[in-house]
Amino acid sequence: MIVLDISSFFGRLHPLLVHLPIGFLILSILIEAYSNLFKNQINNRIIVFSWFLGFISSAISALFGWFLAQTGLYIEENLYLHKLFGFILVGISFFAWIMRLSFFKDFVPNKFKSFSNLAIIIILFITGHNGGNLTHGENYLFEYAPEEIKNRFVENHNLLPEISISLDSIKLYSNLVEPILINKCISCHNNELKRGNLDLSSLSQLIKGGNAGSPIDKINPRNSLIFKRIVLPIDNIKFMPPDGPIVSYDEINTILWWIKNSDKSNDFLSSIEIPDEIKISLNKMYNLDFSDKEWFEKIIIQKLDESKLVNIDKSIFQIKFISGNKQFVSVKYLKDNLSEDEFNQLNDIKDHIAYLFIKDSNLSDKSLLNFLNLKNLVNLDIQKNSISDEGVKILQKLENLEVLNLYGTKISKNSLETIESFKNLKRVYVWDTKISKNDLENFNRQNTSIELVGGI
Repeated sequence: MIVLDISSFFGRLHPLLVHLPIGFLILSILIEAYSNLFKNQINNRIIVFSWFLGFISSAISALFGWFLAQTGLYIEENLYLHKLFGFILVGISFFAWIMRLSFFKDFVPNKFKSFSNLAIIIILFITGHNGGNLTHGENYLFEYAPEEIKNRFVENHNLLPEISISLDSIKLYSNLVEPILINKCISCHNNELKRGNLDLSSLSQLIKGGNAGSPIDKINPRNSLIFKRIVLPIDNIKFMPPDGPIVSYDEINTILWWIKNSDKSNDFLSSIEIPDEIKISLNKMYNLDFSDKEWFEKIIIQKLDESKLVNIDKSIFQIKFISGNKQFVSVKYLKDNLSEDEFNQLNDIKDHIAYLFIKDSNLSDKSLLNFLNLKNLVNLDIQKNSISDEGVKILQKLENLEVLNLYGTKISKNSLETIESFKNLKRVYVWDTKISKNDLENFNRQNTSIELVGGI
């Protein structure tokens, strides 16, 4: 145990000592360059001594670096290049020192010495750059470089995949939490490499936990190991991840919120209460839009072929696009007695109709059966038509209907129970019907998802 503590102590000196070989080796190269450039003879002992200091300091630094690597603070795959070029540098600096000794001096061509000097400069840069990546993160060197240079060299590990599917299809763990773990944790905790015997490659493996127990504590989320490790001071030996980009503020927020709702890990986002702060974080990370959307804004269908509008009589129907991508339209009936033949003109565009306005057009309950083919209908205005409670029952089959205008129809309070059972209905206009003000107020008190507007 004492031996381990001592090696860890010396390992921590590596970042300090590593600057010595850089200085000594560059100094040695500069002395020789000055001597050759200005033809000034410099005492060979000075040159030999400076090369010796470069070699011995690089050897000690490499040894202490090896001690540091044994602590497990760094991922072996990330260490590999730094360690490899570090030992190569020790070897080349050793031969560079030997070549300057009086015994070998006259046997080694100057071109060979120049080549070794160039090799040392290149290896110093590569080794130093890889070491800097380990301690400061991969993007440290080019983080503030001009955009063209930055785009060429920087790989953005903080970039999470943009989610284009609707909230109804997004699962809490697999779509929101797992991508964070893949970016920041899974390189050390997977089914092949299980640091601390912890595998984060799947939710079931995560729940099993590792040597330190379960990583999540739903009762006291802030006491969860997975949370505590990512919010420790960055210089703490248990801070996670040990190298590479740290877990961002928004990612930490999301992980903590998930822990609180870990029993809903496989639930869809639309069924989970989401605090405003989390909505902001999810919007930043995944570009999720939580603003209220109508049905036609949530789905993706093919663009409407405008040639299909040619066969629709413009004196009967006014048609306007209501989405920039020309997927959905608003249709307004311009006459006062809608016939079945007239309505059939809309058959070719029925899947693209989101708004339909047919006011005071002698509609009957039976004529509403034609509307059931409008599967993407969101807003229906059939005010001042002879629609009864039976007609409302027919409209109940329009699963995506959100707004219904029944102003001036013959419906009564018997329709209230039917209105409650609509799948996505949000607002119904019922003024100038047989629904009393008292019935309306009672309905609105008992229902928070549907609003009745109007009165007698």
